Parts: sequence; C-alpha cells; structure tokens
Amino acid sequence: MDTRQHSTQDRIIDGLIQCIKEKPVREITNKDIYTKAEVTYQTFFRYYSDKNELLDDLENTLISELRTAFKKDRDILTKLNHTPNKDEMLTLTDPTFRHIFSFCDANKEILRVLLS
Repeated sequence: MDTRQHSTQDRIIDGLIQCIKEKPVREITNKDIYTKAEVTYQTFFRYYSDKNELLDDLENTLISELRTAFKKDRDILTKLNHTPNKDEMLTLTDPTFRHIFSFCDANKEILRVLLS
C-alpha cells in the first residue's frame, strides 16, 4: 500500500475518532468526518462509501490486530513443554500478555472512544 494512501486513511480514521469524542455516532455525518480529517469529500469517498463502511473497517482492523496479539501471546504458552505451576504462571504473566497489553496501550484512545 502506498504510504500516502495509508496516511490519508489514518487521517480519515482520526477524523472519525475526533467526531465520536464530540457527539454520538448516529449524529455524525460523512461531512463531519472528512472535515475533521482535512480531506475533500472526493478523497473520503475514494476510500469509503459512508461512515458505516469506515466504522466497519476500523472495527475489522482492531479485531485483526487484537487476534494477532492474542496469537503471539498464546504462542509463548504453547511452546512450554510442561504445565506451569502457580509460581511459574505468575512469572509468565508479564511476557505472556505483553502483546495484548501493547495493543491496548497503542490503541487506548480508539478503544476508549469506541467503548464509551
């Protein structure tokens, strides 16, 4: 994917997030989003047919990234050749959930807005 395209999509997603902070999703218009994103309506519609498609894309991206984080963390446990005891489980907790926590930290603003 072209870096400029990725950057434009990021701006559109950021525009949506800014709008969600200001009012309920049902009240947000496509124009609100592309105005916040500082892109033209033609640019917005080049990527998304409407705000619902944008919301679906954002949701799918977040779920995919979360699944990847879970898989990386689960792989740490599945590589063990034994069942860890209670003390070892406590020791494994930090590295085992590192990817999930990193995902949540990197996406905390988006998650906070979407979960509120």
